[in-house]
Amino acid sequence: MTLPKEVILEALRCCRDVYPNEKDFLVSRKCEGHTILAVEGTNETTDWITNLKFLIKRDDCHRGFKNNANRTLAELVADAPYMKPALQQREGVSYKDFTKTAQAAMDRIKKSKEEKLKKNAESARKDRVEKGVRFYDKKGKGYIKKGKKVYT
Repeated sequence: MTLPKEVILEALRCCRDVYPNEKDFLVSRKCEGHTILAVEGTNETTDWITNLKFLIKRDDCHRGFKNNANRTLAELVADAPYMKPALQQREGVSYKDFTKTAQAAMDRIKKSKEEKLKKNAESARKDRVEKGVRFYDKKGKGYIKKGKKVYT
């Protein structure tokens, strides 16, 4: 069985366009009756070493592929035209909306952590400027202020 010329050309376009794409895979359904999945390769040394070990192993998948396969397939299936009515009927929320909501929640948590760290850093700086640098020695503990030890 030979593929039509337009399918081969679309596959080549996808292989070229997958690298500048923000995701590490690209799905094209432009050619009727064909779904093209292009997955970005890797240049990490550990993956290349793992690839060399394929000569000995039976499992012909490297770590990068295993890590990305489930996520890629989930998005491929969730974006399939025949799955959209089933997903909308089941929960009323699409997979893309779910991932956007999850990402927004993670961003809020990250932002609150950064604000908390910034607040703590400002508090520590304020203590250092007002009280001095904290120290401990044989005589006790205190702060170094203007080059002199002040015991508390």
